[in-house]
Amino acid sequence: MQKKLRIAIVGLGEMGMVRGVIAKGLPMYELACVIDSRGTFARLAGKQFGVRHFSSYEKAASAEQFDAVIVSTPLESHHELGVKAVRDGKHVFCEKPLAGNSSQAIRMYREAVASGVKTQVGYNWRFHVTFAKAKEALEREVLGELKYVRLLVYKSEVVKPEEKAEKKNREERFGFYGALAVHGLDLLLWFAGKPQSLSAQTTRVFSSELSDLISAICRFDGGIHGVVDLGWSHHGFVDKDELSLYLTGTEGSMTVNPDCIETYMERECEDFPCGDSLIYASELPYHTEFWFTHRGLSHEMEAFANAVLQDTDAGPSWYDGFLVDRLVEALEESGTSGKTISPVIEESE
Repeated sequence: MQKKLRIAIVGLGEMGMVRGVIAKGLPMYELACVIDSRGTFARLAGKQFGVRHFSSYEKAASAEQFDAVIVSTPLESHHELGVKAVRDGKHVFCEKPLAGNSSQAIRMYREAVASGVKTQVGYNWRFHVTFAKAKEALEREVLGELKYVRLLVYKSEVVKPEEKAEKKNREERFGFYGALAVHGLDLLLWFAGKPQSLSAQTTRVFSSELSDLISAICRFDGGIHGVVDLGWSHHGFVDKDELSLYLTGTEGSMTVNPDCIETYMERECEDFPCGDSLIYASELPYHTEFWFTHRGLSHEMEAFANAVLQDTDAGPSWYDGFLVDRLVEALEESGTSGKTISPVIEESE
């Protein structure tokens, strides 16, 4: 009989319910209970999933047995819940962004290390077939030595002045960074490594406290040159967001987005022919025991369960989550001060 990871889900908004559906569908999971401070939400979700429901993590931990916790609550509670769970010896999967700032994020990471548990943060685009295929190709040096990377993330989420309540809600969600941009920044770090320096420009178009448009020139480990172009006040991206990575190496170039991989190769290299080629996401294999949406959500939950059950490394880890939070702060600091920033993001901080 297959060993199962017994979990509790805290927070029953959209992502919490999605996690519950996937946990019920994947054979390596056993859903023990659901938790939400809103009693009606907890009761209805418990009935839907056929499990016990609780109004707080503390009540669930004292009354139910589970090995791991999925934290799908609002951002401001990630730090408190995450630390509490790892101190209880629970493995923890936390939605993105990891925390409200890098100080909280590094504390979460250190608490997890001290407790010896597995942790993961929900940067699910790493598991999408096109980005996963591109990363594999990069590790095989299909492009030769990587020299340049450009990240492009565009949305049309804020294209007019907002009401006060809407502004407050967006600020609490980390602004544009908490929407799609952190996914892109995680991919950037995954492909290019740690940034050694960056110089950013930020612009407020409609927001009074948040940056709506962000661009930066970066230098990464190994001398890789990078450009970051982010914004949620671009018109024309209502129906579909833009999330793209442009990679240039000594032997070829690659453009990656959720729909496809475009390459130009100076030489044939396994499944990438010489010259121009185009691979659609639908052509790439997607092996999972329970498919749910195109974003790699099932794959990332499989990865978390396997890391716990097989005692392997989980990723993206909470340290990866800390790096993204720190990069966000560096972009804002540079954009505000007009100075080039050298982020100190060593694990030993």
